[in-house]
Amino acid sequence: MLHIHGSEEEGDELILGHAWEAQQRTPLNQQNEDPDSYDHRVAEAMAELDDYFENTFKPSQNIIADNDAFFRGLDSVEEVRVLGHSLSEVDKLYFVNLVDGLKGRPVSWVVAHREGADLKKIRKSLVAFGVSESLISFSTWERI
Repeated sequence: MLHIHGSEEEGDELILGHAWEAQQRTPLNQQNEDPDSYDHRVAEAMAELDDYFENTFKPSQNIIADNDAFFRGLDSVEEVRVLGHSLSEVDKLYFVNLVDGLKGRPVSWVVAHREGADLKKIRKSLVAFGVSESLISFSTWERI
């Protein structure tokens, strides 16, 4: 089993964050405002937020490269279970590499969900990541 973002139980440094590189987003601390209305307290707060975003960037490409052996060693996998995952764009790279590592084999994907979940949206996300729609099924948490 691989905890791609670390495991507290194993004493790893946990990787938390987002996928916006600093150069891909507009800084919050824009100091080109009217000097008469400029508030240094607000500027300092925005600078802190900018630092937070820079420090919590999740380097997905590096994480995948560091775990290349895992992604290449999925030959015996017969089923993928998706548990408690948002399947958002930020994790697309992980799923695309997982799909690539399965090498086109017809591996079933079982997604755990809660009542009221948008199953169409979940299915659409997985298909966008490269999972064949015919291989996707759903199960409630109680059944898994």
